[in-house]
Amino acid sequence: MITFLIIVLWLSFGFVGYAIELGYFTKRYPYHDHNPIGLLAGCLIFGPISALAAFIMWGPYFRVRPLTKEQRWNAFNEMFPSLGRSYFERDHG
Repeated sequence: MITFLIIVLWLSFGFVGYAIELGYFTKRYPYHDHNPIGLLAGCLIFGPISALAAFIMWGPYFRVRPLTKEQRWNAFNEMFPSLGRSYFERDHG
């Protein structure tokens, strides 16, 4: 039972670390496609260590799902209005 509790706590702390890192990167670089699978896997491996490091480094940003392509396009268009959709599709799509 103790082992199960440790595993559940480890995974939950890893998920919190993932959400904090994804939230930070989404807020800072909203026009990039962030790979949630690699980020989640890395955070789950390190568990409480990743959650603590993410909280210290990235702060209180929290996001579970990455932005959609349309949301990324809107953020890209706000930051770089002179560049068109074709440029976004080529580099960030």
